[in-house]
Amino acid sequence: MSFHSDFIGQTDGIDRTAPVRWRRMEGATSVFWQARGVRGGRGYYLSQHPRIMVFLDEVSSIRLSNDSGGRAHLGRALPRVLYVPAGLPMWTHFTCDHSFAHLDLHLHRDRLLKMLTPALGRSAALDVLARPVESEATRSLPDTGGASGGGNGRACASSDPCRDAGRGPCHRASGSRVGRGRP
Repeated sequence: MSFHSDFIGQTDGIDRTAPVRWRRMEGATSVFWQARGVRGGRGYYLSQHPRIMVFLDEVSSIRLSNDSGGRAHLGRALPRVLYVPAGLPMWTHFTCDHSFAHLDLHLHRDRLLKMLTPALGRSAALDVLARPVESEATRSLPDTGGASGGGNGRACASSDPCRDAGRGPCHRASGSRVGRGRP
């Protein structure tokens, strides 16, 4: 039986640039997104299952927060690789127009626990599953050229993140979307 993610995403100023690609497997669901966000765009994301997120483009101009106080614009730079525990909410804020692609790997918590318990013990495995992990050691990952396929995907990663907005892989988009993780 394939695994279905239980995911909520609410966005404003972030739009898909290509159809979302899903793959369901036993114990996991992978979702490949290509999108574009405008300066001031924002998102809220919550999954009832742990997930690993891998961004295929530079995304440091996107701010990330786990604080519900509506201050995502003050958050930290979004890293390119994250492990997000089940139930941990995320808010994002775009500091400039930016195209990007990323892979979400939603994992069945009990299956992960079963794999980790023999090596760590149940208590330590539960602790590991509950702790978010963000990797800054991803600068060597190649960019996909922006989700639009042109340029190097880094137009918003200069010392002035919005200086190049609207050129290269950064494009203007508008609209909002509220979606659930089940197509």
